Amino acid sequence: MAISVFEKVKEIQAAMNIKNDLQVEVFVNVNLGNIYESLGLYMQSLRYYMDSRGYADKMDSTNPDSAISYANLGKYKLTKAVVSII
Repeated sequence: MAISVFEKVKEIQAAMNIKNDLQVEVFVNVNLGNIYESLGLYMQSLRYYMDSRGYADKMDSTNPDSAISYANLGKYKLTKAVVSII
């Protein structure tokens, strides 16, 4: 059920022609990655975490949401650096 909710968010976003909402993309992809990780589907989880990181890299470096994707990839040094700026 949780996966279908986040997939629906992506569909609605596409239908509304909402582009470049990086925070939404980071949020949705991180949560999909978390769900797949909890199911033991690590390759799918990694794909969503990497997608999330791609969006986070386009955000302002001081945006705290950018730290979320790095934390899920285990890049705690980068997460700590981003959080310490704010």
